Amino acid sequence: MQELSMNVLDVAENSVAAGATLVAITLSIDTAAKRMTLTITDNGKGMPPEMAARVTDPFCCLLY
Repeated sequence: MQELSMNVLDVAENSVAAGATLVAITLSIDTAAKRMTLTITDNGKGMPPEMAARVTDPFCCLLY
């Protein structure tokens, strides 16, 4: 749980560093499907399309 908390905090800090003035963190729980969904949205500047294409690669964004 601590690792998840640190990752959420990191994403929120990155949002602010990207110029976001609004950061929303939402947790949805679907007990029937036994699923939790964590969504973080912001109005920051975003990322270049080539980085977005590789965002699930854990080593893609080290130089960003």
